[in-house]
Amino acid sequence: MPAERQAAAGAQAPERFGVLVAGVPLLLPAVALEHVAAATVFPLPGAGEHVLGLMQLRGHPVVVLDAGPAAEQRRAPAHRASLLVIGTPPEAGALVVDGAPRAVRVAAGCPQAGRPQASFADALGEALQDADDGSTLWWHFDPRKLFELLAGR
Repeated sequence: MPAERQAAAGAQAPERFGVLVAGVPLLLPAVALEHVAAATVFPLPGAGEHVLGLMQLRGHPVVVLDAGPAAEQRRAPAHRASLLVIGTPPEAGALVVDGAPRAVRVAAGCPQAGRPQASFADALGEALQDADDGSTLWWHFDPRKLFELLAGR
């Protein structure tokens, strides 16, 4: 590869994967992840505000959390939702996502970025600018802290 092409390839923004959670763009962490496009979620009456219910993943029950502002109103009888399972059962948890994860090219960090108004804002870390859409920020997040915030611990 000629030196110019190598330099250009090295200068490209790195590709990561991201997903929208309650409208907030999140970069996926380097842990075991699985997207389930249409998981059946069984409600847990009386559970916390953001605890949507349980799903079954290969014989294991997994708690499903919904970060959306009206999560409590979505506790209908068993229904289907797009979920991102983080971790491996039996220590896994699932998050309702706004669609399948997608490839994202990120550029420089934005240390001065204000956190979005979200129930899990305290779990957000560094924001990175989208290399293809400069108006979008993708956020690193701490999965354990996010789950604790949504589960009400």
